[in-house]
Amino acid sequence: RLRGGGPQDTKYYRNDKEEFMKAHAHLKDVEYAMEAVKRGLLTVGVKGKTMMAVGMERRELQRLEVHDSNCKLWQVDEHIIGFSAGIVVDAKSLMKKCMVEAISWRMQYEECPTVGHIARFLSAFTSDNVLNNKARPMGCSIILGGCDIMGESENNPHPKEYPVPRLYMIDPSGALREFKSYAIGRFADIVNDFLKAEHDHFQELLAKVAPEDEERLVCEFVLSAIMQVMAVGKENIEVITIKNYAGARILSDFETQTLANSLRANVDAEKLIIKDIKQKRRQEEMLSYEREDPDDVRKKEEKAKKRRDALRRGEDQYAEDDSDFYDWDEVCKFGERYVYDPDKMDGPLAKKQKEEIRVAHLRELSLKDKRIKDRERRKDEGEDVSSSTKEEEDDADAGPFKQSGVTKA
Repeated sequence: RLRGGGPQDTKYYRNDKEEFMKAHAHLKDVEYAMEAVKRGLLTVGVKGKTMMAVGMERRELQRLEVHDSNCKLWQVDEHIIGFSAGIVVDAKSLMKKCMVEAISWRMQYEECPTVGHIARFLSAFTSDNVLNNKARPMGCSIILGGCDIMGESENNPHPKEYPVPRLYMIDPSGALREFKSYAIGRFADIVNDFLKAEHDHFQELLAKVAPEDEERLVCEFVLSAIMQVMAVGKENIEVITIKNYAGARILSDFETQTLANSLRANVDAEKLIIKDIKQKRRQEEMLSYEREDPDDVRKKEEKAKKRRDALRRGEDQYAEDDSDFYDWDEVCKFGERYVYDPDKMDGPLAKKQKEEIRVAHLRELSLKDKRIKDRERRKDEGEDVSSSTKEEEDDADAGPFKQSGVTKA
């Protein structure tokens, strides 16, 4: 129906099809109504086992404004409460029609209407408004909450003996959906993401909690969802609970403030615990660096010596990513002298300086090998090799920095 199907001569459809299906079959009027809902006050509903709770953002009153003049919750029936986000006038007219339908149901059947019947009635009326040529879509979304006794069905093979909470949402297009927890109004996307992420954890807590503590747990979950986008206090938040046998109740400002303070204290405590854990881990890491195992140091030195010997024999090549060989703090020692750490050098010349150090290191190893062979040759010829020549002393003093031009650290 919403995409323009059906006979065009019906009075519920617009005469001009192009006006009805602009922008790739999107209903422009419905999208405008959705934008009005997104700018409305935040409303969050959460179901428990035997009750449900709804948290509503309270608009800041003007100086001379009466508190109940701009209320966004209505009691449709004894056990059904309606909440809205969007244009208040549209929501008020819809809620009045729901109240009339609930009264007519009681007069006709002599029993209270179910939450599902009122939600279906509201959905049908809203969708007719969308398709009517002389009306516009309602600029509000409605959350209907209450408790129903569920009968046995295909979707509910094992019904409960007591009334269970039901939570329905009707949007401006007339779409009807039932949720376990849902949010409408501004910042609804952020709150819904939080509800999805924490739903499994909430159900685990709900299964363990005692029946007398269920109300507190559900209210705390509602407030924690609202706290994701705004500061919670008695001035700006109102919480309503609906129990299966006790009916609806609005929490006092003192109760709301107490729950908010306890949640805020728990959040601050968790932050401090996480901060302490991170600080302890950092200290343990620093201590582990300070008290390094001597066996590990000895193994590193032995491995570095083997690699240096292999490099001197020409059996190994330098690799820039070989951290085992070029551990500059432990391995690159020329006698008792250390080369400065090239891995900590910044700037475009760092690679060039690393290459110069590598070449100097290789040159020193080749010079040492050459001196050893020259000493053995002179020894075979019978010359005195007890005292080193002037050239060998200069090489030993300058090391790899003599011919490469690298500044000694």
